[in-house]
Amino acid sequence: MAGKSKKDDAHERAVEEAREQIRAELRGETSGKPSGKSGKNSKHGYGGSGRRTDRSRVFSFIIGVIVGLIAGALLIILIGNASSTFLFGMNQTSHTTADTVFQQGLFGTFTAADFQKAILGEASRHKEIVVKEQPIEIPTTITKAGLGNLAIFSQVQNIYYYGTGVYTVALSGLEEKNIEVDEENKKVTVYIPHASLQYINPNLDLTMFEEAGRGLLAFGDIKMTTQEQNSLQQSVTEAMRERLTQTDMYVGADEFAKVSIWEVLQPLVASVSPSYTLEIAFDETTEHQDLTK
Repeated sequence: MAGKSKKDDAHERAVEEAREQIRAELRGETSGKPSGKSGKNSKHGYGGSGRRTDRSRVFSFIIGVIVGLIAGALLIILIGNASSTFLFGMNQTSHTTADTVFQQGLFGTFTAADFQKAILGEASRHKEIVVKEQPIEIPTTITKAGLGNLAIFSQVQNIYYYGTGVYTVALSGLEEKNIEVDEENKKVTVYIPHASLQYINPNLDLTMFEEAGRGLLAFGDIKMTTQEQNSLQQSVTEAMRERLTQTDMYVGADEFAKVSIWEVLQPLVASVSPSYTLEIAFDETTEHQDLTK
C-alpha cells in the first residue's frame, strides 16, 4: 500500500508539473525553449502569441505615425489661414459694398453695413446736436433830443445787451450714402450737414447801462415807454442775428461741429473695429441755415 501511494504521488506531481508548464506557456511566461508539445501547439496559435503581440505593436506605431502626420498637416493649414485673420492681420477685399467682409478672424466678422448700422442708429436718436454756444454783445446808444434838438439840451446813454447764439447739426437726416468706409486706409468718413443757427437767447439780466451823457442844460433821466423798450429789444435781437449769421461765425460753428460729432460717433466705430478711425467731413450739398426766423 505504501509503495502504491508513492507511485501515485509521483504520478500526480508529474501531471501537475505538466499542467503548470502548459499554463505558463499559455501565459507567455516560459523562459526557456518550448517543449515539443508547445512547439506543436504553436501551430494552433499558442506558441505564436508573442509574435502577434510584436506585430500589433508595430501596427499601432505605424497608425500613430500616420495620425500624427495628418494632424500636423491640418495644424499647418489652420495656422496658415489664421495668419491673415484678426489676430495677425485682415483679409482684404477689392470692393467696398455693404456686403463686403472687411475682417474675418477668430473674434468675428464685420462689414461696411455694420458701421452704417451703428452710426445711423445713434443718429436717429438725435434730432440735432448742439455744437456751439456763441456769446455775443451788442452795444446800443439811446439819444433823447432836447429843446430844438440842441445838443445842450440832449441826453445820450450807451446800453450793452448780451445774448447767446446756439448752433446745431441735425443727424437725423443721415443716410447710408453719408457714410463711407475706406478699407485700404481703415477709415470711416461721415458726411454731416453744415451747422445752422438754431436760436438766439438774449440775456436781459446782463444788460449794462452806462451813465448818461448830458448837455449843460439837460435834466432828468431818459425814460422809454413799453412800446419803445420792445422795439429796442427787437432791434437788438435782429442785430445779434445779423452778427451770428456772418460767414466767420458759421465757419467757427462748423469746426466745433466736427469735434462734437466725432466725440459722439467715434466710440461706435471703435466698437465695430478698433483698427478703424473716424473722420468727419461736410456734405457740400448742404448749406448753413438760419433757423431762428
